[in-house]
Amino acid sequence: MRLFGVLFVVSALSIDRVAPSLLSWLTGGSASNNGPLDTGRLAMYLNTRRNPSKAEALDVENPASVRSSKFLASKPVVVLIHGYSDLYSRSWWSDIVTEFLQAEDLNVFRLDWSAGNRPPYSTATTNAVAVGEYLSDFLLALVQAGVRPDHIYLVGHSLGCHLAGYAGKAFKKNSGSQIGRITGLDPAGPSFTNSPVSKRLDSSDATYVDTIVTDSGNYGSTTKMGHLNFYPNGGRKQPGCRQGLTLYNCNHARALGYFTESINNKACTMTGHICDSYEKFLQGGCNQCSADTCTPMGYHANIRIADRSRGPVSFYLTTSGSSPYCRI
Repeated sequence: MRLFGVLFVVSALSIDRVAPSLLSWLTGGSASNNGPLDTGRLAMYLNTRRNPSKAEALDVENPASVRSSKFLASKPVVVLIHGYSDLYSRSWWSDIVTEFLQAEDLNVFRLDWSAGNRPPYSTATTNAVAVGEYLSDFLLALVQAGVRPDHIYLVGHSLGCHLAGYAGKAFKKNSGSQIGRITGLDPAGPSFTNSPVSKRLDSSDATYVDTIVTDSGNYGSTTKMGHLNFYPNGGRKQPGCRQGLTLYNCNHARALGYFTESINNKACTMTGHICDSYEKFLQGGCNQCSADTCTPMGYHANIRIADRSRGPVSFYLTTSGSSPYCRI
């Protein structure tokens, strides 16, 4: 079983300097859509190999609902965390659930924090802190039920990455242990890039933190937040995506597609190469592979490279513009 963890990041662009379409994304909607957070409206949905299609809705404030569910403490835990204005029930999250359960016998939870992730963005970022603490309490309850901390894996997208980071921080503070792994899928940039580590996802939030950066400098962050940081196609302009900021940003969402495909497509991996820059990688300066210089991007990343590195490591690779993305 691979060590699990969660990663969520948001970049610190100032609101008055972002493109109009991104500004609309950040500020759109009325404040009434996202008032003070009511944690009673947060929810967890569980899928296992015993209920792969129909998720169980859990009352996380009632431990009995977890004990009476399909949850098995002997199996590793994955928590999927959606981002700003997203929903746990979107097809891309369901696809990840399906891929995980095909790969391993797991407890796959989806956190529904749609009660706190609506516009305006400033309120959603504030709510993410409280939801992270809420998630930490849930994880602590799972540990008390018999789950090993190093068998907890958080996977977040966009603002969900930071939420995962907040959960990791609170879990460490309250238990003295670290969760196993966090994967951040294009950690959100606005309000988070270059902010203090206490305010965003950081490599200290789990034993292993890896990120997949696909829209750096726009919706995604430019700050290296993981032990291993993957930059497919340079981390910004993804092939097959119409370029330019739009309400639905293909570059930002592509990290989800790359990760989903990485779970079970072992015959055709997206291999990242350690390199100083994308330009050097394209020029062939980083083509030699060893156990310490190349690794698959995504679920099967050799996260133990972090044990031998002295700081954040950058990996570069190219992908195709459509699935299978490993095909060049």
